[in-house]
Formats: sequence, structure tokens, C-alpha cells
Amino acid sequence: MRLVVGISGASGALYAERLLAALAPTRHHVDIVASKIGAEIFRQETGSDVERRVEQLTAAGARFRLWKRDDLYAPFSSGSQVYDAMAVVPCSAGLLGRMASGASNDLLSRAGDVFLKEGRALVLALRETPLSEIHLENMLKLRRAGAVILPASPGFYTRPKDLIDLADSLVQRVVDHMGVELRVHRRWREHAEPRRSASRTPASDVGRERSMES
Repeated sequence: MRLVVGISGASGALYAERLLAALAPTRHHVDIVASKIGAEIFRQETGSDVERRVEQLTAAGARFRLWKRDDLYAPFSSGSQVYDAMAVVPCSAGLLGRMASGASNDLLSRAGDVFLKEGRALVLALRETPLSEIHLENMLKLRRAGAVILPASPGFYTRPKDLIDLADSLVQRVVDHMGVELRVHRRWREHAEPRRSASRTPASDVGRERSMES
């Protein structure tokens, strides 16, 4: 599959880090773009630059490519290039509003505009609370346009052991809605560990990798 992962300027960089870690062992081609504030928050919350993290995962075999936020020559900025799905994790309320109005001003918002107009899978993990009437209207507009609005609201029913476990429960939902067959986290009423070993290796202050199925 050809996928796009966007990282916008909202708290919740751990979700993005865990999504990249989940996709890294697969054979999917993943293009990545972060907004300016998204990259700054990623550094603040994970202790690692997006560039460095992508380099680490690519060196380990991931089929990743990181694009500059103003590079509108990226292939996924055009509908003539065929991609399967895009996820913005986390998605800020500001980006949500720009996508809802069709006012793209960088590669990230342009990519969302393209996925909407081409009718392709677009998952927006909104990280905002509380929600104003404007936010709710934008969410409804995007949902009607075909996007999946997936608030960054992880579940506790699996009794997560730590923040990584908690974040992975949300990442599982994200990849499900992207159409990616990938085992990231146990599901409702599923208490067994993943079939492959759940080894974790420190990758950053908060990022720890887990072996996963593609």
C-alpha cells in the first residue's frame, strides 16, 4: 500500500511516534509530512526530531520518506498519483478547519484536500478538548465529505500497562480505518498477547518499539 502520515500541531506526538513504529516493519510505502508546529511538538513530547526518528526507522528497513512541509512537488499533492490512505495523527483543530474549508496552505493541508476530492481514505485523529460549535461543524462537514473523524480518545478496557500501551490502542483503530491489516494492540475481549513477541527497545524518551504483524 501507498500511505501518507501527517503530523500536525497538536499535543499527542506519542500517537504519531507509535503509528510510525507500527508501520516500520511492514512493506508499505509511507510518505510523511509534519507541520512546523507539529515537528516542534514532536521534539518536545518525544525528545527526538521527526527527521531523526524517520532516519532511525528507515535505517532499520522501513520504506519511509519524509517531505518538507512546503514541498508541493511531493507526489501525494496531486490526485493523479494513486495512494491508498492518509492519516493525520494528531490532527489539530486548525488543520481540521482548513481542510473543512478547502483552504490548503502547505503540503499537509493540500494532501488532505487531495484525498477528499479523490474519495480516498482520510483518517483525522483530532486532539482537542473541549469542542466549540465551530469544531463540531467542521467535523460534520469533513465526515460528510468522506473523512473518518477519529478523536484521540484511547480505550481503557484492555487495562493498559503504560502510556505506550494506551497509545497503541488508538493506533490500532487508526490503521484499521486506513485499511491496513496490522496487529498493533489487543482488541475488546481479547486478552492474549500478539502472536509475535512483544519486545520493546528504547528509541526515544517515550518511544519503544514492538514487533508487529503486517
